[in-house]
Formats: sequence, C-alpha cells, structure tokens
Amino acid sequence: MFHRTLRPFLFSTLLIPTLWISVSPIFAQTENETPASNPALMEALRPYADRIEASLRVSLDPRFGQGTGKFMNDLNSISREMQRNPLFGEGVDLSTELQKLFQDENGNKKIEEYDIPQSFADYLNDRLKIAKADWFTVRPTKRARLLELFYQLGSVGYEKVDLAEMVKLSRELYPQGLEGESPIPELTEVIIPYHLEERVEAARKKLESHPQRSQFPNLSLVRNPFITSEDQVALPDLEAPLSHETRMNKWVKAVRTAVAMPLAAIGNLMGGNFSPASLASAGSTIGQETNFIYTSSRWNRFWQRFKLQGNFAINANFGALVTSFAILTAMTTSAIENPVLKMAAGVGLAAVSFVGSYVALEFIKYRSLKVLAGLIGGMAALAFFKGHYINLNLAEFFIKALGINTAAFFATFGATQVLAGSLHNNGELSEGRRYPLESLLNIFAGTARALALGSLAMGMGGTLFNVDQVTGPIDLLGINWADIEFNKTEVYSWVAQFAVGALVTLPLAVRQLRGNYYIDLQTAQNLSPLTVDPANPKPGVIGRACSELIRGPIRWLSRLYTPRRTAAAPAR
Repeated sequence: MFHRTLRPFLFSTLLIPTLWISVSPIFAQTENETPASNPALMEALRPYADRIEASLRVSLDPRFGQGTGKFMNDLNSISREMQRNPLFGEGVDLSTELQKLFQDENGNKKIEEYDIPQSFADYLNDRLKIAKADWFTVRPTKRARLLELFYQLGSVGYEKVDLAEMVKLSRELYPQGLEGESPIPELTEVIIPYHLEERVEAARKKLESHPQRSQFPNLSLVRNPFITSEDQVALPDLEAPLSHETRMNKWVKAVRTAVAMPLAAIGNLMGGNFSPASLASAGSTIGQETNFIYTSSRWNRFWQRFKLQGNFAINANFGALVTSFAILTAMTTSAIENPVLKMAAGVGLAAVSFVGSYVALEFIKYRSLKVLAGLIGGMAALAFFKGHYINLNLAEFFIKALGINTAAFFATFGATQVLAGSLHNNGELSEGRRYPLESLLNIFAGTARALALGSLAMGMGGTLFNVDQVTGPIDLLGINWADIEFNKTEVYSWVAQFAVGALVTLPLAVRQLRGNYYIDLQTAQNLSPLTVDPANPKPGVIGRACSELIRGPIRWLSRLYTPRRTAAAPAR
C-alpha cells in the first residue's frame, strides 16, 4: 500500500529532471543565442549602419566635428529613410535587426571610444536610449579622460578630481613609463599627454592643496615630452578656443569691448550729468563687462550650476551693483566743496568701482545663490535708505532697474548664456562657437541696456507716459510706486530685447526642453513601430493628429536651431 502511494510521486520525481535535461539546451539557446538573421534584410540594412557609423565618427571629431546634436538629427533622417523603404515592409522592428550589425565578435553590444569628454558621452547615450538606437555605448578614450581630469585639476573645482583615477589611467596608457621601464610604485607618476609645460605647472600647484594629497604624498605630474603641439593633444581644452578659432574669438572680444562697454559708460555718464556718482556707475559697468568678456568660459560653470535662476540673479545684481557704487561715491564726495577735488575724488572712486565690481563678480562666481541673494538684498536696502544722495527714484529703481531691465536683458542674453553653456557641455558647441553666440547678443543687449539702465534715454527719448497719471499715486513704505516715467527710447529698447529673446532664446529653450525628445521619439517609432509614447500611450486618430500638429513644428524648429559645433576642417 505504501509502495503504491509513492509510485506516482517517484515517477514524477524521475520524469521532471529527465525532461529538464532534455529541454534545457533549448531554453539556453533561446536565452543566449540570437535567432538566425535574414541575410537579405541584413544586407539591405548594412549601408544604413555604415552611414550611422560614419556620421558618428565625423560628428564626434574633437576639433572639427559637427556635434552630438547634429548626429542625432542625422540618425533621425536615416531612420525616416529606412521607414519609407519598401524593402523592409511594415511592422519590422528595424532597431532589433540593426542591433545585430553593431555587435562585437562575441555578440555583445559594441563600445565605441572617442576623444570626447564624459559629459558628451553621457548626453549622447541618454538620447540613444530614447531613440531605441542604443546598439552601442559611447565612452571617452583613456587619453581623453585623463586629459579631461587634468584640465579639471588645473581649474576651479579641482578638489573634485579623483587622483586615483588619474593614476590608473596613466598606468594603463604608459605601462612602461616614459623611459620604457616600469615606473617606481612609490613615486606614483602621472604622465600628462599635453604640450604646454606652464599648464602642467598650474595643475601641480592645485595638486598641493588637493583633499586627496595625503593619500598620494609622492604623486607627481610629468608632461609627455613627445607631445609638442596642439594637434597632438587628443582632447582640446574645452575652456579655450582652438587654434583655428582664435582669430574669430579675438575679433569678437574686441568688438564687444569697443562697442558695448563705451555705450554703457556713456549712458551712465550722460544720465548722471558727468557727476562723480556717474563716473562710479560707469566704472562699475565697465568692471562687470570686463569680467564677463574675459572670463566667459569660467562663467559657464556658474550658469550650469545655478541654471536660469542664477543668471536672472546675476542680471539683477548688475543694476544693483552699479547703483550701489554710485550711491557710495556720492556719499563720500558730498562733503567735498571744491569742484576740482570733488571730480578728482570721483575719478579715483570710479577706479575703485571698476576694481570692486570686477572682484565682486569673482567672489560671486564661486558662491551659492543664497550669498548672491543676500548681496542683492543688501544693495537694495542701501538704495532704499541712501538713494537720496543721487536723487534716486526708488520706484523706478525697483521696478525698472531691478525688474523690467533685468527681465529684458535676461530674455535677450542671460537665458541664452545658460542654454549655450548647456549646448557646450553636451558637445553641440565648442568654446569658439559658444562665445560669439553669447557675445554678439550681448553687444546688442548691452547697447539697449545702456540706453535704458543708464538713463540716457531720459534726456533724449521723450516721455511716453507716466504711470501715476493713469493710476494716481500708490503710496507704500513712503514710496509712490506709480511715480514711474516711461520714455520712448527705453521702451523701444525693451521691446527690441524681448523680440530678440523670442527669435533666439525661446527657440533654443523649446529645443532643449521638448524638441530633442520629440526628435528622438520619432526616431524610435521609425525604427520600432511598436514604440509607445509614455506621455500618450493609447492615442486615437484625432489625438495623434493633434499631437503631430504640435510636435511637427517643434521638431522642425529643433533641427533649425541645432548648431554646428565648430567650423569646417581646413584643407590639408
């Protein structure tokens, strides 16, 4: 009886392992092996795969490449061609088929290495995932990564550089050292494939105060003497123009210096009737502009750290800083009765304003937004309590200088700085291209700001309207907030700035916020027809049509506003 009870159990116990042993190779094959491909389909897809690889190679050239955005647009165009090709039929998942062409000899996803920074690779890999084109992973070469860490070590934020990674990369690149012998382990030598000794020396100075210095007491930076020119450097410094861009960069700096700064200074001087206070405001204007012009690449870190709110605060800080130096100068010179001595003091304080404004921006550049907000608040309080020294109309200061002027300049130039910096970090603009985009806009916006903020328009433009004539007095905190006069010139300057913002800043913002995503989603749907839009997983016919009415123009605008990262390569 007991034996009969156990018989079914014993039979099933023996049968299940036997069946598993029989069918497990089938499961293993399904899991580990790629099903046989259609040779004709693979042959038809190969030219497209070759074009994708060629576009990637050209786009990611560190000196003359067209940039990561251009590559994604190329990929989108190729996907549309494939989707319309009758050879592939309907419903074929081309993404899966293309993946087989990008596998290495072991059937794994390819890893493509290029001389690019890590931020370029991260940005591109993220977009490839959305586009269902992540058949390969892009990453920096070891020499590019080592150079990127070297550049970071010699600049602001050097304390975040991982010295252990630098040592590891150097050992892998130069396993025998420079002399052909294994380096002494105790020495921990890092060989830098760079051509300028002074740049290596600057990094050595930063190294001495690095937080990890105690872990690497014998670490030394040694320049590779066989690298003698910029052309031999695998990854150019992103914070300096390339050699073929230097002339253009110098020209832009010269134009910005020669046009924007004098106009801003003249606006302040004429608006203040050439008083000591107006000299100080002109000095402050020139000091800030000098900092923005000649340290543009370092400001890029600030824009990327604090984004749009940080840029808006910096633009508000501009007017507050100019006004504060004017008030402090007027307070200092108010007791001087001799006009010659008063003017001499004004000239001296203008120089102080120039230096003080330049240094103030250097201080702000490496601080938090809370510190910046505190400074702006302090300067606003100074204007509130001591503005009578320069006959300051407090309503106009707060509403026009800190409000409308800041918004107008931000729309024209400020937001574009942030967006251009983002393009730069994502591999779509080189420093030589980012700088003119910012600078040419600043020449325009700075001219308009000189007219509006510098009060030149007050004497020349003619009154358009006065607010309290329309609303009557609005008294609060002892200020008539309706005592604001708008004149034609400053209103026209604001309109012009907002118009430029609509033509330049807004399209770039739309492209960054949604345009790139819509392009990549369309690429995914072209390659893999079953791709579902997470935002609208089950659209009807009308829903799809309405969605396309919005997304189509945005994609067109995004392609139009995809910049090319550098100039065309010179003939060789």
